[in-house]
Amino acid sequence: MNILNIKSLSLILLVFSSTAYSQNGLSPCGVASAIWNAQYSSWSDGQGACTLPKPTDIGVAGLNTNYFSKLTGSGMCGACFNLTGPAGSTIVKVVDSCNSVDLCLQTQHAHFIVSPEDYFKINGENKATMYNVGYQLVTCPALDDFKVTLSGATDTNDFTYYFSATISGFTVPIKTVEVTVGGVYSSMKYQGGIWVWNKVNTGFTFPSTMRITTQTMQQILFSAQSGSRVLPNFNQTAIQDTCPMPVTPTYIYQNALAAGWVDGSWFAVESNLKDHTISSGANILKGLSPWGGVKLINAEQFSTVGLKYLVFDALSNISNAQVTIFFQGDHNSTVVLESETFASYNVSVKDLIVSTDDLVNSISFQNNQPTSIKLLLANIRWVYETNVTVPPGVVTIPVIKPSTSTTAGSTSGSAGATTTADITTASTTASMTTTTGDVEGSNPSGSSQEGSSSGHHLSPVALLWMVSMLLTSALM
Repeated sequence: MNILNIKSLSLILLVFSSTAYSQNGLSPCGVASAIWNAQYSSWSDGQGACTLPKPTDIGVAGLNTNYFSKLTGSGMCGACFNLTGPAGSTIVKVVDSCNSVDLCLQTQHAHFIVSPEDYFKINGENKATMYNVGYQLVTCPALDDFKVTLSGATDTNDFTYYFSATISGFTVPIKTVEVTVGGVYSSMKYQGGIWVWNKVNTGFTFPSTMRITTQTMQQILFSAQSGSRVLPNFNQTAIQDTCPMPVTPTYIYQNALAAGWVDGSWFAVESNLKDHTISSGANILKGLSPWGGVKLINAEQFSTVGLKYLVFDALSNISNAQVTIFFQGDHNSTVVLESETFASYNVSVKDLIVSTDDLVNSISFQNNQPTSIKLLLANIRWVYETNVTVPPGVVTIPVIKPSTSTTAGSTSGSAGATTTADITTASTTASMTTTTGDVEGSNPSGSSQEGSSSGHHLSPVALLWMVSMLLTSALM
């Protein structure tokens, strides 16, 4: 047996087994809602609004209509997101949009629909709708070929008047696709999951250069050709830091229970979650028996990290009513309420927890005396530590300006890279590129970069083939 081959095999197996998915952050941190749907467990190629192939080894997701269209070009189709919940995180690729229920139609925040398997990764066994999911647009793991397929007219495959480009496997969302017609770049239009070109003045002819620009202003230029072509993928460096689990939203109750919160009170003989005793807005009113309590339960666990105070407005029908506040267990804090008017109270979160990384899912206000009381609560909210930032509901890739230097444009009018081996990559942010590009160029450059290995990634299939060849050799 060849010892050298065994060592080579061991090295390849080590590389193969340690391959890690890329999670380079492209957007700021956001907070979203999420739900699961079993349909996304058995997703097939070409399904959904994006008609993309099913990705390898990561899940698929649908997005609410408003957020789905936040990016130009191909929108969020093919974009990957890192979702974070109390149970952990997962990466999913957007393949669909949703417009059938309120969370799909609202415009205040992103809403994700994922498979039960991905939902379990972020929320454990809890199947209730999540309203505090951390999300970040990230680079997709380069597990599939970055492929461009050009098709002419359906019956004739003629490209003169119309053709389409199907693009898949990209690691960063696509902003624009252009081809040269008569030596000048002409934009293609994204519709129905594909990029299309229609004749305006001049018919399309080969040779032609295609230029694909990502949402992060990376570019790749190559010779357009009929049929399919595999390209070196984008290797985008991080633009934003990786996002942690978001802090719990500010309000528990403001004129109504916040999304995800429900009433779980006990020994309550009178109940109104939208009473109007408070001078403005609504309040909770509970008639509590001795030792009864108002318990507000969240459908998902939330972290107490970053929470400094629990603040609320309260009123009781008796003087000096004692109300004990707690999350769970023996850690609590008792306040004495005034009886004539609503007043604001605050309780240190440190008094209610065992450790700073506690996960809890409820807050209780207990009548701590042997007589019945009426308890009124309003504007129940958190005050955060000074170093805490509450993420917004809608985030996108920051605006990236192109460099003043150029490799993608010239005034020569040349048709550019005319052989199938010619590929030029250009970017203002990517480590994989060898040139810095100006995306404003109107005509293609004749320069090219043959045989560039920048940004190439071995697919799992290729790695398995390499392993099998080395194994065969080692055993000979």
